[in-house]
Amino acid sequence: KINHPVDIYEANNGLNIDIACVGLTKKDIDLTIEGDILRVEYKKDNDSNHAEYIQRNIAKRAFNFGWRISRRFDLSNLEAKLENGLLHLFAPLTEDNKPKAITIK
Repeated sequence: KINHPVDIYEANNGLNIDIACVGLTKKDIDLTIEGDILRVEYKKDNDSNHAEYIQRNIAKRAFNFGWRISRRFDLSNLEAKLENGLLHLFAPLTEDNKPKAITIK
């Protein structure tokens, strides 16, 4: 079970993965592809250099996700965007798996 907010859903044009990354920058996140494995990782910084917190509710939990992605999706054209605390990944369908109109003869 993943103890981190993640949404994975398929749309007509490809696979979408949304990962909560509140307080993180794109430099904090490692994104790698090995074959059909997509890996997303954040290693939590040591907070010893930071000020003494009076209240702390925004969790910056470390995570290390790996998913085997179907070959129907083109990982070589993966798009990644970090916006408003959400990392959005999109893998389009491969050309062979895009819907095709067939002309009836």
